[in-house]
Amino acid sequence: GALTEPGRVDAEVQERLQALGYVGQTALRPAAGAALADPKDKLAVYEAYRRAMSLHGQRRDAEAVAALQRVLADSPGMVDARVTLGTTLARMGRMAEAVAVLDEVLKAEPRRASTHLALMRIHALSRRRALAEKHARRASEPDPAQALETLALMSLQAGPLDEAEGYARSSVQAGRDRVMRLFVVGSV
Repeated sequence: GALTEPGRVDAEVQERLQALGYVGQTALRPAAGAALADPKDKLAVYEAYRRAMSLHGQRRDAEAVAALQRVLADSPGMVDARVTLGTTLARMGRMAEAVAVLDEVLKAEPRRASTHLALMRIHALSRRRALAEKHARRASEPDPAQALETLALMSLQAGPLDEAEGYARSSVQAGRDRVMRLFVVGSV
């Protein structure tokens, strides 16, 4: 028979499918020959993911980590859950674990800017400037303004100031929508 145009999907259904890895680039690829589960069979996982995200939003980090680990034990391909686990671990000061989790995400999605930005911040806080700059450059491919702003802030703190000014001016040129870029330019 003839193919028909797909119908519209309401936002809640789309969000659930995306969280489970059926829409967009939010899931690790299944092993060769393996199929994604039927979304109806994963509604409990989606609800557990939403609860974990709520705990994360409330800064109940230890509970969020435990909840995200349970979600990932059931559905290891939920990249968004893995990214949130990494950023939550970092917020708790568990930097080595955070880096390991986020590096796992980059193995599956090497161009994921949000993961590079998270790693950039972790490395900057840990005073590993070369690694922070590496991730900033990778993140800047799809989102140059955000990465340049962070490089400017790093340079403002650690020097040299002319480098901070250069990054800040480039960040302003890439996107004027954030006040911090203008602050850095005005600070140097």
